[in-house]
Amino acid sequence: MRGRRNRPAAKAKVKSQTATPGSEAILRRNIESLQSGHPRYSEMSPDLQDATREQLPRMAEDMTRWGPIENVRFLGVGSQGWDIYQVTHASGSAIWRIHLADNGIIDGLLVQAGP
Repeated sequence: MRGRRNRPAAKAKVKSQTATPGSEAILRRNIESLQSGHPRYSEMSPDLQDATREQLPRMAEDMTRWGPIENVRFLGVGSQGWDIYQVTHASGSAIWRIHLADNGIIDGLLVQAGP
């Protein structure tokens, strides 16, 4: 899910390789809410809400199987300005990319299972 991006701001963020303030906490909350089957729609853009509703049955099953979060590690900022985290669970690991809009709402969230 991709939202509008401010190119100069994204370039500066990529150069700094600094996480958006609050992105780790909001990512943790959203992973836990997805695992419970009760997403935090209030923290998502309308487009992301729609995508989450569509994908929730499969996502919740996979993420429940991974188990509770054990560790979250910031890896850097991707070329589009998204924060990248490795999230380790009791029975799995995933790479998450998250982008927050200026108002703090998640307007981009991608997950890739694996190391």
